[in-house]
Amino acid sequence: MISTKRTLLKLLSVDNAKDLYAYRSLPEVYKYQSWFPKNISDAEDFIKDYSSHHDFEVEGWKQFGIFLIEDNTLIGDCGCCIQPDNQAEIGYTISPQYQRKGLGSEVVESLINFLFRELSLRKIIAKTDPENIGSIKVLEKFGFRKEAHLVRSVQIRGEWKDDLVYVILREDWIKDQ
Repeated sequence: MISTKRTLLKLLSVDNAKDLYAYRSLPEVYKYQSWFPKNISDAEDFIKDYSSHHDFEVEGWKQFGIFLIEDNTLIGDCGCCIQPDNQAEIGYTISPQYQRKGLGSEVVESLINFLFRELSLRKIIAKTDPENIGSIKVLEKFGFRKEAHLVRSVQIRGEWKDDLVYVILREDWIKDQ
């Protein structure tokens, strides 16, 4: 479990599938993502596939629910993919009704702290759609720099889209602390 000032990042359970489906199936959310649940069963499968294991010694995605501390409401999800060479990719999704309140920033900061302090990784990667200005601002706020603009590199619902690759190195992050 990872905590921020207002949220708790913890394992999702299939009991959270309905709430996950509620925000992940919204067009304003999935327009930036290659996956979205078509029904609650898809959300259950997602939870089973990515939230059932959190052994950080094993490569692959580990997905967490983002819950408000005050009432345990699921407001989003985030994850990290441990990769070879002591690095990880992160991703995050916040329900639209909770966006623009600083919650995404809290989550990204907590992921950075966890991956650099607890796991001693050397590099964190984040990919985002060039049109996802909110996500770009969050990444840049914490010192991520754009490393690449991949042209038509990801297919989203039959359309090839660009992807921006942002990175932060542990030594750069330490300098800014």
